[in-house]
Amino acid sequence: MGNSTCGRLMGALLMGLLLLVAVGCGDGLSQAERHYNAGLALQEQGQQQRAIQDYDEALRLDAGYAKAYYNRGLAYGVLGQYERAIQDYDEALRLDPKDAQAYNSRGLVYGELGQYERAIQDYDQALRLDPTVAQVYNNRGNAYLQLGQHRRAIENYDQALRLDANYAQAYYNRGLAYLQLGQYERAIQDYEQALSLDPNLVPAYVNRAIAYTALHKDQEAERDVAKAVELGFDLATLRAHIDSVKKRR
Repeated sequence: MGNSTCGRLMGALLMGLLLLVAVGCGDGLSQAERHYNAGLALQEQGQQQRAIQDYDEALRLDAGYAKAYYNRGLAYGVLGQYERAIQDYDEALRLDPKDAQAYNSRGLVYGELGQYERAIQDYDQALRLDPTVAQVYNNRGNAYLQLGQHRRAIENYDQALRLDANYAQAYYNRGLAYLQLGQYERAIQDYEQALSLDPNLVPAYVNRAIAYTALHKDQEAERDVAKAVELGFDLATLRAHIDSVKKRR
């Protein structure tokens, strides 16, 4: 299982959205603010296209509304319209160059496009502006992992976990890095930590089963196989991974 899950785009983008929900609440709102808030409410309900329509109207009324560009970028990102998302993040950052969250969100989109070096540049800038956000270190770690730079990835996951010791996905992602390096015992330790924090993290069971198999611990691997399948993972796919590891050990 080669892909990290930290930060799946939708979850990471919606986390960014939630930090802006309270903007502009209260009496005496402008029409642009009313459309902006309506867009936020629709986004929370998962109605991205309708949210975009409200952000369009907010920006028609106020072309300098940086947060409307940012949140419309979030909506485009969730819809997989990455080029449009980048255009909106570009404009949001032109209007507010110190928006660390916009750099992080644009980095996530570059990652979705496979442009990991550009993603890292955005994470670097986000961390220069705010070095206290564990999620950004995790995201940068994921980009380094995709580039095969495992040690740099692990350094970033380490920092994410120093900032947030309960960050299940950072443990999972660091475990993935160790797994790819063949450091199976360390991978298992990280998967155990991840699962203690999130017992339904299916890829952790899958990858721990692979690590156990590589260590000839087939009984432990079978327990994880059973749990992964119970949680919805495809048995045939997992068996193929396990059999492949057995042939190589």
